[in-house]
Amino acid sequence: MLPEEKARVKIDKQLRNAGWDIVARNEYLPNSTSAVKEALMGGNTESDYLLFIDGKAIAVVEAKREENPLGDEVKKQAEDYAVSPQDWYGLWFEKLIPLVYMANGNKIYFKNMLVENSDYEELSQMHSPKKMLQSIGKKSEYGALPLIEKRGLRDCQYRAEVKFEESLKMGNKKNLAVLATGSGKTYLACLAAYRLLNYTPTKRILFLVDRNNLARQTESEFSVFDRTEGQQKMGNLYTINRLKKEEDIKGDIVISIIQKLFCVLTGQEINDSDEDAEDEKAKADEEKDSKTVVDLGNDLKLPPDYFQLIIVDECHRSIYGKWKKVLDYFSGATVLGLTATPTPEAYAYFNKNVIEEYTYDDSVVDGVNVPPRVYRIITDITAHGGTIEKGTKITETSKRTGKSEIIDAGTSVEYGASELDRSVVNKKQIKEVLMAYKKAIYEDLYPSREQKWEYIPKTLIFAKDDNHATEIVDIAKKCI
Repeated sequence: MLPEEKARVKIDKQLRNAGWDIVARNEYLPNSTSAVKEALMGGNTESDYLLFIDGKAIAVVEAKREENPLGDEVKKQAEDYAVSPQDWYGLWFEKLIPLVYMANGNKIYFKNMLVENSDYEELSQMHSPKKMLQSIGKKSEYGALPLIEKRGLRDCQYRAEVKFEESLKMGNKKNLAVLATGSGKTYLACLAAYRLLNYTPTKRILFLVDRNNLARQTESEFSVFDRTEGQQKMGNLYTINRLKKEEDIKGDIVISIIQKLFCVLTGQEINDSDEDAEDEKAKADEEKDSKTVVDLGNDLKLPPDYFQLIIVDECHRSIYGKWKKVLDYFSGATVLGLTATPTPEAYAYFNKNVIEEYTYDDSVVDGVNVPPRVYRIITDITAHGGTIEKGTKITETSKRTGKSEIIDAGTSVEYGASELDRSVVNKKQIKEVLMAYKKAIYEDLYPSREQKWEYIPKTLIFAKDDNHATEIVDIAKKCI
């Protein structure tokens, strides 16, 4: 490899680390943030790199071998390129490419041609698109978005983010990402949120979930996300609020169920009830398949442009039909929908603009997920309900306060299968199911395996609410 080529390898890496996509001049796309190699300049000359944002040349980079001291001769060559652009590409300033860089793989020197009588300064690293725009006092809606580094991302996450940003640049407001469960939808949402907050004019983001327990999980994931500049946690960079009271709406990232957002939007007090009970009510409303659509009224407390990005988790849920007016009110916002199981309604809402479609089968082939093996256990109680006999000692727990007391059942009470594990928790029935599963692991499911309880297969047990999940965990610890 020639000395010039060795230097170019290092300079290429410096540019990529700063967020520039390095392309040959016949591969350049006008809406990309690119460093074009051997770009044509006036006078039938070529600059080593010509950097573009929004189709406008913002910088030239003159590259030399490592031994070159980058002296006056190189300065003159680079500055001549800066004042001799060609007519076919856009410019931020008339007849001038404002920023000049000299590099030899070891050193980088920079000059802002807009600053009169300025001299070159040495840099420790190449400037990013965002930094270059700041240097010339210009703004761009999406031009400061740096190249997405694939390292650490699954292919589906990388493709989704690339296509999402391409879609934004094309002016699409609604974008749908179909990603299999377990493939990292929330991490993708964190990545998209951070990049838009840090590199675009986006000021506030709403993350909509359909259950409070998912809101709690999402708040945690957003707070610790650290794929950022300097690997700082996003919770240290931005205010991340889970909407629990009216003032929480002022966060940089607001995480909420749509019912609470409706309350703030319409000036109603947010219900201070137990969130598990609130989730149960939302689920019951969803199962009713009500055709009633909420009325926003005329005295709304947030402007339509309050959010610039709305991320809708589990966007296939039918409940959003009832609450669609709330989403539609924020008409200026970009909407990113996330789902593993899209419905025709979801495709229609997002205008069939699917930025990524990564199916469960794809995830199994890639080793992200494993093929499932469903083991169903049905008892008389799960199928038909049961009876609490008169005189039975029962524990009555308030979902609002969490306080419990032991009482005697004054009369016999029958309960149906739909009430089981919601209003009535039968611990014996939970234990019966868990013991039946435990017995089946090495007898029915995996009889050829050596019996080792510390190596049982990964098992998903679906709970009906947080209280039900807690009961299952407590009993499982005693059974397994």
